Amino acid sequence: MRKKYLSALLFGALLFASAGTFTSCKDYDDDINGLREQIDGQEGVSSKISAIESTVNNLQSAQSGLQSAIDAAESAAQQAALAAQNAAIEAAKTDLEAVKAELQAAATADKETLQAAIDAANESLAEISGQITALQQFKTNTETSLDALAQADITLQGAITNLEASVAANAQQIGANTAAIEAQVAALEEYKTLTGADIDALKASIEAIEAGQLTEEMANQIAEQVTEAVGAELDVISAAFSKAVTFVTVINPYLNGETNAIIGNYTRLDLRTTEARVDYTFGKDEAEASMYTIANQHEFKVDEKAFLSDSIVIRVSPTNAVLTPSQISFVNSELGTLDQLVTVESVEPVKGMVTSRGISANGLWKVKFKMNETNYTDLAYQTASLYGYKEGMEKKDVAELKSIQYAVAVKDQPEETDRYVTSDYSLTLGREYTPVYGLRFTVNDKNVNDIRNRFYRAESGEWIMDQAENLRYDYAWETEYNEELGYYDIVTENNEFVKEVDGIEDPNYTWTINGKEYAQYYNGDNRQWNSVLTVKPNEEFTVALDYNQETLAGIYGFYVTLDANRAVESAPSEINAWNSYVPNIEGLNQITTDSQIKLNIKDSNANGDIIGFRVYAINQDGTLVDPDGKAFYVSVGEIGETEITGLTFTPETNADGLTTNTVDLPEEIADLLRQDGYYWTRWTLDENNPTVTTQNGQYVDYSGRFGINVLQGDNGLYESVQLVMFDAPYLYKDGGTYSGTFDIMNQNNVVVRTVKVSFKKEMPAFPSEFSMKDNQLTNGAKEVTVDINNWNRNEVHNLASAFNGISNTNGEIIDDNYEFTCDNDKIVFNANYGFDLNVSTVEEAAELIADKGTADKVYNVAVGYVYEDISSESEDNNYVAVNPEADFKLRLVCGNALTSTWKTTKVNNVNTPVRGKISYNPNGGEVRIPASDLLTFKKGDTEITLANDQIKDCHLVTGGVNDEYFTVEYDNGEFVFKSRLSQNPPVSDIEGATLTFTLVDAFGHENPETYSYIDITVD
Repeated sequence: MRKKYLSALLFGALLFASAGTFTSCKDYDDDINGLREQIDGQEGVSSKISAIESTVNNLQSAQSGLQSAIDAAESAAQQAALAAQNAAIEAAKTDLEAVKAELQAAATADKETLQAAIDAANESLAEISGQITALQQFKTNTETSLDALAQADITLQGAITNLEASVAANAQQIGANTAAIEAQVAALEEYKTLTGADIDALKASIEAIEAGQLTEEMANQIAEQVTEAVGAELDVISAAFSKAVTFVTVINPYLNGETNAIIGNYTRLDLRTTEARVDYTFGKDEAEASMYTIANQHEFKVDEKAFLSDSIVIRVSPTNAVLTPSQISFVNSELGTLDQLVTVESVEPVKGMVTSRGISANGLWKVKFKMNETNYTDLAYQTASLYGYKEGMEKKDVAELKSIQYAVAVKDQPEETDRYVTSDYSLTLGREYTPVYGLRFTVNDKNVNDIRNRFYRAESGEWIMDQAENLRYDYAWETEYNEELGYYDIVTENNEFVKEVDGIEDPNYTWTINGKEYAQYYNGDNRQWNSVLTVKPNEEFTVALDYNQETLAGIYGFYVTLDANRAVESAPSEINAWNSYVPNIEGLNQITTDSQIKLNIKDSNANGDIIGFRVYAINQDGTLVDPDGKAFYVSVGEIGETEITGLTFTPETNADGLTTNTVDLPEEIADLLRQDGYYWTRWTLDENNPTVTTQNGQYVDYSGRFGINVLQGDNGLYESVQLVMFDAPYLYKDGGTYSGTFDIMNQNNVVVRTVKVSFKKEMPAFPSEFSMKDNQLTNGAKEVTVDINNWNRNEVHNLASAFNGISNTNGEIIDDNYEFTCDNDKIVFNANYGFDLNVSTVEEAAELIADKGTADKVYNVAVGYVYEDISSESEDNNYVAVNPEADFKLRLVCGNALTSTWKTTKVNNVNTPVRGKISYNPNGGEVRIPASDLLTFKKGDTEITLANDQIKDCHLVTGGVNDEYFTVEYDNGEFVFKSRLSQNPPVSDIEGATLTFTLVDAFGHENPETYSYIDITVD
């Protein structure tokens, strides 16, 4: 199958270039597709077989009609094509008969075998359907030139790769491809017999291809053989797969980082310029241009309007659709098409071109168009571009009008006349272009404002003088806001545009040179103290205009030439040297309408030299963007590079509130700076560095600033070099990695070393000196006594002296940056490490306090260390470093806890509990025993006499029963035992009755007490 497929593919590629028209065979295709549906839908095999027989009959009828067309053919090629179509139908009939036979054979088989046969039939029908579909694509063109055939093999290899992928993926497409190409093969064979053309060599090559020996060389040879053998008399036979366009959209044309034109952006159709204000020839009338020949000079004539070519990039589906200019229109839903105003010049595939006519491998097409100058009028253009435009409107009013939006409309097939597929409505017609009066550009992405020019002096120190011995300055247009135009325009005096020194209007002071006074200007374009940009020999560098697309629309183009009028070093040797380089500087002295141009200094003699360049740009209205351009100077040579990675800076605030923000650089950097005349340039931050955005909106997308700090020793030499963070630490991203470069310059302002540095902002760690002092824990926790008098006075509850790092040996606080946080939010620590119970009543406080030294009610306290004003992540910019050790435990101990102890007496030198003795009187009566005779009560370590409210629930327990014979009360320091009448009074003495009671401290804690030392006697 592969050999056969490759053979068919070769002819498909050779014959793919031209297309004609032919009668559609779509009806046959419908028959096959309907047949598949019938097979799927029929419940019985016999019904499926009947459906196949019906389709075979339809194909037979089609053959009858084809034979008549063959007999009436006007040319041999047409006759061959019709015969090939007839052969393809015959092949489809044969395949259908085979499917029918397979179904008949399986009709009596088991269910599983029958289903397998039906599945196989469906797969075969998919291929047959593809074959019939291909017949409607098969066309012939009796007048097409031989060139299309000769060029058709250009992308043969790409076609093979693309279609081979289809073999595995789509059975229907395989059938379509195979049928169409086999029809072409048959057509050529038939044509051979009709014309007698000798193509035996071609046939031999095809047989080799079928054996799997296809090479690019063989494909080229085959193309040549076809041309020679068939000759000019051969009418090209073409079978094209016409892919109807189903989708179109406009995309950004900056493919692979490049654009197609400086004018406009990807949704604006720029078709004309604004009227020229002056007679001017760009590339001829500039001062330096008179010394050189500037290519592509462009002439502007007052009041003339130039018409432009522009382009957009569209993406269509399917990706292998073929587009022609006649298929493309720009349309508005109400106004219709722009066909009267806009002419589509070409439609070219952006990449992946398969033939000279073109197929886009990715569906991307570049549509080139221009104004139809014959039909152009200002009124027609403005009416088509702006809503509400009326003839004679003021320019400022026109500027307020909304743009009319258009879509790209593509006929879904080339032969269609009224069916279009449209993009979204995003295209607008370009307006009058606003001129630009300040030249901005970059060189290798470095802004020109950061590159040296010659404002007063050359590198040697020589003054930059003109022929009249006046200092040369750079100039700028003097502009003012023009209400009528709606933008800043050049000031005009006496019909001349006004320019001024590109600095402040009045000089700061004057100096005298050779007896003549000269003005000293600051600011502006005085860049003579900036560094010279170093470029490598034989390596491209890019000069690119630095504006957005809207602003670029106002600029026609620019060019780069030598800054010849400032080549003064040891004149004329410097200008002679520069001029000698000109033939070997690519990109020099040629106007580009793109937004950038690439230069390359390929003269080895320039290595080590400094060369000045000047950039001129011109607006669409014929005025220069800058009256005398802008210069930049480069040093030609290799630049040493040092890359420093793995550095960190950890911002910390010391006791004086000063933040450490430095990174020490390696010693080799200091070694370079120790050389005579060497110095460093400012730090340049990489674009991809992390930015900071605050939550309170005070600053947005700020990456911080950096500089170099050189430390000198007593001998005046550089001892060390540091990278310094100039801004507050919180303006640098926590954990962010920053990178950038700085240059080291020699005494001639030439870069000798580029230092690339990357470093990470690491947040400071928790202080290692922090720890709890020895012997601070009781039952695994730090205990703090809380009594009724101080529970709401936080200055009493302070933990500072319990920790190393917080306090000294005298308990004095030496660091107040620690932060304690309890997991119970009712225990709140203050800045001095004291805490408060954030409750309002004694009862609430009691819930937090442990009773009688028990091990319950333990709280976790986390310790952090607060670094102020260093974090980008918090609202207050503080950073809290967390203690890596586990939280410490805190327990609040009741300072008012009540305890009781039964008194003892010596019996035989043994401490023995005293005995309380009471007499039971069945007739009632009471016995009072002072509590102090039996018990010792304490609050903490102090003996006290309990008040009545400090004891409750007193009982005397006998036989496990409370108050069976006595009730007990506590009254002013005495226990009062009252006999109670009992139905079963004791008949004998009872020894060791149990006295129970509950102590209640000031926080309401209740502690039950039990003592079995009361003896009862019976009267």
